[in-house]
Amino acid sequence: LDLAAAQRRLSDDYWVRENAIWDFKCGYEKGHIDREQLNDYWKMMDEGGVRAVRGGAMLDTNIESVNYLFDSRAGALNNRELIEDSGSERIFVWYLDDNHQRRLL
Repeated sequence: LDLAAAQRRLSDDYWVRENAIWDFKCGYEKGHIDREQLNDYWKMMDEGGVRAVRGGAMLDTNIESVNYLFDSRAGALNNRELIEDSGSERIFVWYLDDNHQRRLL
């Protein structure tokens, strides 16, 4: 995703129908996500008009939500406060349960 054409921020995945960024996190039980990444994602939602490359095509699009998916509940819990403190109600924390099902924290 291209934030205001001045800087680049790559996400792990972008779901076109939902206008949603998905970022996958592994091994964050004791570590924290990158605050600059979180701030950039928040700006993308707030400012809109980001550019996404999908299948070789450039799409001008708005971001409706940002979703962090952790490989464990412990990793999600360890980062929840930082993400919730971002001030956006459109940034969500998910984790994979023991059956590898996605769960909203």
